[in-house]
Amino acid sequence: MDNPVQLRLEGISHREAHLSAKQAPSSPQAWFPEPDVGPCRPLYHQVPTPSGKAEAVRLIPAVRGRQSFNDLRRHGRRSTAGALRILFHADVTPSPRLAFAINRRVGTAVVRNRARRQLRVVMAQLAADDPELIPPGDYLVGVHRAGFTPEEARQWLTQALDQLRKP
Repeated sequence: MDNPVQLRLEGISHREAHLSAKQAPSSPQAWFPEPDVGPCRPLYHQVPTPSGKAEAVRLIPAVRGRQSFNDLRRHGRRSTAGALRILFHADVTPSPRLAFAINRRVGTAVVRNRARRQLRVVMAQLAADDPELIPPGDYLVGVHRAGFTPEEARQWLTQALDQLRKP
């Protein structure tokens, strides 16, 4: 009796097609459609993107460093108006510096960041309108609730800063 593996191999070999190893003749050059652009140049000026990190433009500089925050906590004067509380420490800085303390209970990160941006802009407008209203030093602005209008923020900041100017 024949070997079953050999029979199987023989059966397969009879069923295989015999193909030529010769390569088919090459066809004419493949056709690709023309690009969908006009013969003229683009209407906008293409400029290479700038390399490197862009410098952040700040309206009022930020409070930086552990020592600044420790001085604020130890020697700062407090003031409250509306949903804001301000902690101020007169420092040797040539301009006012600003920091924020906004708890997660105020809202999501989007809500907290929106409040921070609004307050930063309002503070810069107040500094531009009346430079004596915001003396140089470090300010820590705490927010109890968000969802206030820029007018409310301006009113609260003005009240709190007036309280800080009084001895």
